[in-house]
Amino acid sequence: MAEWRLVLDEVAGATGRRRLLVAEAYSDLPALMRYYSWRGKALADFPFNFGLLTASGTERGGGGGGGSGRFCNAACLRTAAQRFLNAAPEGAWPNWVLGNHDNSRLSTRFPPEGRFVRALNTLLLTLPGTPTCYYGDELGMSDLQLLPEQMVDPLGRRFPEQSRDPARGPMLWSEGPQAGFTDGPSPPWLPVESGFGAKCVARQLRMPNSTLAAFQAVAELRRQREFLDGELRFLMETEAELLAYWRGLGDSGYIVAMYISANTEPLVLDLSASGCRSLSLVADFRAANRNDFSVSGVAMQPGDAIIAKAADCKPDQLELRVFQRSRREEL
Repeated sequence: MAEWRLVLDEVAGATGRRRLLVAEAYSDLPALMRYYSWRGKALADFPFNFGLLTASGTERGGGGGGGSGRFCNAACLRTAAQRFLNAAPEGAWPNWVLGNHDNSRLSTRFPPEGRFVRALNTLLLTLPGTPTCYYGDELGMSDLQLLPEQMVDPLGRRFPEQSRDPARGPMLWSEGPQAGFTDGPSPPWLPVESGFGAKCVARQLRMPNSTLAAFQAVAELRRQREFLDGELRFLMETEAELLAYWRGLGDSGYIVAMYISANTEPLVLDLSASGCRSLSLVADFRAANRNDFSVSGVAMQPGDAIIAKAADCKPDQLELRVFQRSRREEL
């Protein structure tokens, strides 16, 4: 890695353009952090951080907890993020991964299919550092349902239950033949996801409230300095089902909140105790009750996410409250 760093730095010096070096290593955290630097030598700009991915299950046959069936709720994701940040060397650039070609798709790992995709993409795009999105996760693509004879993954041909092919379906571009992935006479090496017309890029670009539109909105929002350079402060750290945090510079920034839970009980998020003088909703990914924003009562269902712009805050004194909607009892 040190030799590769020298090579890329030489190229950067000759061309005037810095080259990015990313490492992929399935290691424990102490070993992973060595890929930032070793014996005083700069190595990778960052090693892929699979903490969120492994916490949410990497085995086949299960939901948000992989083969174990354990759902990775808000507390689970918060813990995974904090573990990486706490282990990182001072000044290290963080990064986040929620899906890749070796693991079940995001939509499938967090059942029911598609409910949590917008919230999880919001998490991916608003944490500090570099997000890496696996193709199709911005659309909510799901695992393919394949017969053993359809599998081409060498591992899957031997052990169908361990096949990685379900997460490797063709990208869904259009409503045309083969979802626009190819116009050749032969089909792609894996079949196209069934019902692809509703998820394809062309269809979602025409839908202002689509999963892709939500992804694009947050991707644009993260250009703000508060997300690029701002502080990360987790809020309500004892709350198991609601993940909330502050991204800000000084007394202004954003409050990000998402309801990640296997429960079905609606919640009400109360922002009135935040201490911020100004709060306005800039992203609203709720399945229902939209356009009803009130700082004292934001109705949320599992899979919902919001981003509120805040000003005149005291970040070290920020407080949020959560109530069960049916009884208005503080949790």
